[in-house]
This record gives sequence, C-alpha cells and structure tokens, in this order.
Amino acid sequence: MKRIYLLMALLVSISFNTFAQRSINLEVTMTSPTASETIERDKSFNIRAVIKNLGPDSLKMTDSTLWYVTLSGSPISFTFGSQTGPYWLRYNRSLKVGDTMQMNFDNRVLNYKQGVDSNRTMCFNALPRWNGGGNDTINDPTLSNNSSCVTLKFKYGWPASVEELLITEAGKNAAAVYPNPASTQTNVAIKMEVKADVTVKVMDLTGRVVLANPTTNLEKGQHTMSLDVSRLQTGVYIYQVIMGNDVSSGKLSIAK
Repeated sequence: MKRIYLLMALLVSISFNTFAQRSINLEVTMTSPTASETIERDKSFNIRAVIKNLGPDSLKMTDSTLWYVTLSGSPISFTFGSQTGPYWLRYNRSLKVGDTMQMNFDNRVLNYKQGVDSNRTMCFNALPRWNGGGNDTINDPTLSNNSSCVTLKFKYGWPASVEELLITEAGKNAAAVYPNPASTQTNVAIKMEVKADVTVKVMDLTGRVVLANPTTNLEKGQHTMSLDVSRLQTGVYIYQVIMGNDVSSGKLSIAK
C-alpha cells in the first residue's frame, strides 16, 4: 500500500479554484463491508473501496486523494500506527483516465455499547487534492459519485453518542473525545488493548499545552476520563491522548 498520512480536521479545507486547469471525475465503489454482513461489537472486519478516474484528465504523482468514512453521516476515526483521525491523504500514486486504485483497510474493529440491534449507513468518500506548486490545480466538478454507501446491521446496538465510536486497528489502544464541541466539560473515551500509562493533553494551535491530566495507568478495557475545559476560551484546540506506544489526537472545539 502506498503511503497514507493523517490530515488533521482543522487543516482540511476542500476548495476548488475556479480557474482549474485540470479536471477529473473520481467514482467510488465500496466493496466491503456489504449489506449482507452483520457488524458485531469487538469483531474485526474489512473496509475496502475501489476508486476509478473517469477523466478527462489524469491524477498526477503530485496530487493526492483525500478520503474519509462516515457512519450515519458522521466522520469516524481510524488508527494507523501511532496516528488517529477521521481525514487522511493518499499520495504518490498517479491515476490515469480509466484506471482504478484499491483502498484496503483490513482488520478494523468497531467499539460500541451493548444494546439492541440496529441498522446504520456507512459511506466511503474520496476527493482529489493538489499538493504541487505554481498555478496548476485540480478539480472534480461531479461530486455525486464521490461517495459509496451501504446499510449494515449492527449487532448489540449503537453508542450513546457518535463520538463514542472508534474504528481502530485490532490490538491498538485508541481514544476519542465527546462532546465536541464542548463548553465546560468533555469526556475522553479510551479503549485499552493492553495495560499502559495514559496521559491526556490539550494544546492551542501554537503547540502550547493549556490543559493536562495527570498520567494514569489503565488496565485493558473501556475507560472514560472527564476533562474540565471551563477555563479554556472559545476556539479550536488539539487534544492528544498518549496510551503507552499509541497516540490519538484530533481537533477539540470550545464553544461558550
């Protein structure tokens, strides 16, 4: 698989220049999971999609593909190695007119609270982005086929809030923050696959730590930490959850 890098949500800006010199039409087809599958709590499954370039121009090596997955309309986080986030870039892969590329993300695990069975819609989304210099830009004016969706059955129910949902690599510790935006308090949902020390930090956009919880040693399993954000001013911050060798980070919005 070619390189895939996390693009932080606050840095994601999908805008297309009205003077675009190149135009492509990305068609997304999600091949896994399928509507016939049942997704079970803590059971691994595969997320796979095929992206085809219908033209008229080619995707260059200097371009990239922004991709993300939604569940019931909300972007959900993936963990790759030590990075976690909802928006990712795939680059250094050209895509000529008529060619396809396979996006495979195997051995994924959904973690959600036990309850009644429910049906939810999962969508794989992809958009072209340009990484080069100069005035050369890229545009996809046909957005109707940039998403591919399937309705799945979730066994044992749905989380109390979408923010409690994590998609992780099996065997990796992971975390998410909810509610987000927050006003006076937010919670950190943590899934520990192995026992480890856990530290929670909140930083401003300059990288300065403005809030930190004491390091706590957590056992394997599900945990929730409360985070008092009442002293933080309205704005955008970055949260970081360090869990042994694994790190989850993302945008935290404060709205008073």
